[in-house]
Amino acid sequence: MNYLGQNIRILRKLTSTDQAELAQYIKVNRPTVSHYENSKSKPDYEAMNLLVRFFNKMKKANVSFEFLVNNDLSQWDESKIKDAIFVKPIMKGSLETYSNSELELKQKIIELEELNKHYLDTVESQANLIKILTEKCRKNQ
Repeated sequence: MNYLGQNIRILRKLTSTDQAELAQYIKVNRPTVSHYENSKSKPDYEAMNLLVRFFNKMKKANVSFEFLVNNDLSQWDESKIKDAIFVKPIMKGSLETYSNSELELKQKIIELEELNKHYLDTVESQANLIKILTEKCRKNQ
């Protein structure tokens, strides 16, 4: 099942974003965002990319296309959603409250999140390169 529409609404509200702000960022009009949220239409590839970037860059969340589509966030409580999407950096002042094993685990999680972001950027770059090369090959035929 596809949960995209309801998840867009849930994350938008959780991040205190109105439809107009989201619409402006993803380059659509406000009624289009409403249609996405009510599953009357689905974002195209560009809008979906911008949607994920909006939550990741503008709202400091960590979401992916797969997360938005495959998780029924309406069944999650707010704290579970926040734990799943918001990266909590370790601050120097709070280090003494964690044991060494907890700190090591938190550091590994942060490293994995960074690797994941790098991987996603790399995949996107490779996809763009393939697209460019394919277009050049077609022109040369």
